Amino acid sequence: MESDRQKKVTERQDCDITFNELVLQNHQKIYSLFRRVVSTHEEADDLTQETFIKVYKNFSRFKFQSSPYTWIYRIAATIKDNPSKLTIEGPLEKSKK
Repeated sequence: MESDRQKKVTERQDCDITFNELVLQNHQKIYSLFRRVVSTHEEADDLTQETFIKVYKNFSRFKFQSSPYTWIYRIAATIKDNPSKLTIEGPLEKSKK
C-alpha cells in the first residue's frame, strides 16, 4: 500500500508544471491584482515578487486540490492584506520622508 508521502510524490511527478511555468502563466495576473491596490509600479512589482517567493518556498505543499492560480491568488491575497510586513520601508521610514 502506498503511503501518503509516496502518493504526493507520484502526483507531483504526474503534474508536468514547473515553478517557472507557474511564474510565466500567472505573473501578469498577480501583478495586475497588486497594481489595482498600490500606487506605484515598484510596489506592485515588489509584492508580486514576494508572492512568488512564497510560492517557491511552499511549492512542495501544493496539494493539487485547486488550480495553481487559485493557490497563488490566495497567497497574493494574504500578502495584499498585510503588505506592511513585507515591504522594506516600514511606516516609520515612510513618515520621515
